Amino acid sequence: MFVILIILLTICLTVSTYLCVVLHKKVSVYEEWVFDTTRSVHDTWKNMRELDKQEMFEKDDEVGLIFNELKSLLDNLNEKVGEDIYAKEENDDENSY
Repeated sequence: MFVILIILLTICLTVSTYLCVVLHKKVSVYEEWVFDTTRSVHDTWKNMRELDKQEMFEKDDEVGLIFNELKSLLDNLNEKVGEDIYAKEENDDENSY
């Protein structure tokens, strides 16, 4: 009886360890994807902000309307992914000039 209990506990421990390793690998992949997406959204948002500073697009034409909608969308995405992540990076960029 004691041997069967030991064998069952060993099997449960082995399966649990395997599942933890597999799930850790998946979480690592998702974390990397989220970080890359966050970086991409932030970089795009910075580029759109630079274009907006130059006022290259008229607000009354079709291109300007689409530009403003894209800028609004990127502003919302940037708020969701967390602007605080890059606040220090931007301050370092501004101080380097």
